[in-house]
Amino acid sequence: MKDASAVLDSIAAQHGLSRAQVEREIAAAIHEAIRHPDPQVRRRWKTLWPDGTEPSPAEFITVLALMAADDKTAFPA
Repeated sequence: MKDASAVLDSIAAQHGLSRAQVEREIAAAIHEAIRHPDPQVRRRWKTLWPDGTEPSPAEFITVLALMAADDKTAFPA
């Protein structure tokens, strides 16, 4: 698995943006999503980040990548 840094660099290159721009956009999306009004969505965030902190883009990518790698139903063979 690529590390989050490589993923962020790849996204930046693919979209002609700086890595800082990509990180800002992802951070903004995380900021909005973590405050989603749907109780089910809020429970999911609480499961992922029980202390209520807002993850960095790199932390977010890493956690989701690990979850996807661990979930054998996410990408069936």
